[in-house]
Amino acid sequence: MRKDKAQVERKRRHNEEEEAGQSRSGEGEGAAEMPPPPVPTPPPAKKIRKTSDGSTTSQSLSPRKAHKVVVSFSGISGPTLETLTEIVNKLGGSVETSNQFCSPITHVVRSSASAVSWKVLFAAASCRWVVTTTWLTDSAKEGKFLAEQHYGTRNVAPPLGGKCVRFTTEFMHGKGFSRDMYDALVSKLGGGHIATDDAAAADIVVTADNERPGDGTLTRAGLIHLLLPPPK
Repeated sequence: MRKDKAQVERKRRHNEEEEAGQSRSGEGEGAAEMPPPPVPTPPPAKKIRKTSDGSTTSQSLSPRKAHKVVVSFSGISGPTLETLTEIVNKLGGSVETSNQFCSPITHVVRSSASAVSWKVLFAAASCRWVVTTTWLTDSAKEGKFLAEQHYGTRNVAPPLGGKCVRFTTEFMHGKGFSRDMYDALVSKLGGGHIATDDAAAADIVVTADNERPGDGTLTRAGLIHLLLPPPK
């Protein structure tokens, strides 16, 4: 009986030694390595905002993308144009040299606060900044583009957006009228549309200076004032 117990005990020890040996052999050169634990992604930064009732809320902050300044000049030439172009480039902006108005333009710089051109009107209709040269000369002194509010104006919404505009026959027969330019001003850039029927109802009726004014009518000067309100 004692002999049987001794044999059982020896067999148990032998099995344990074999298992221990197999376990140690698995820790050798050919053993598979465990992958490193994943690095947790930090949560986005939170901005704490106090509400009107005294409680606080938080919102994720995302980096703001800086919009590059793209300047187009109107009515400026010669040495003045060269100087202002150099200022824009030094401050990190760029200059659109084409005489045509195009979508990358962010600012139209005009020679004076009263100077009006198609490019200026296009900029105003499409909510771009319209500023004077002083914006650039003052910015050069500070070494950065200054806030534009003191140097010009920009519409926060298209003044002609969603509106039907009709031009009277007298106005269209006037000097300097261009259907293509007004179509670009009202429809392509301004977000409105031009009435095709002379008798059609319209939100804005643009008349010649010698026509009798009525409700909803504007002369060319009135249309310009609508697009280019004076700076506040």
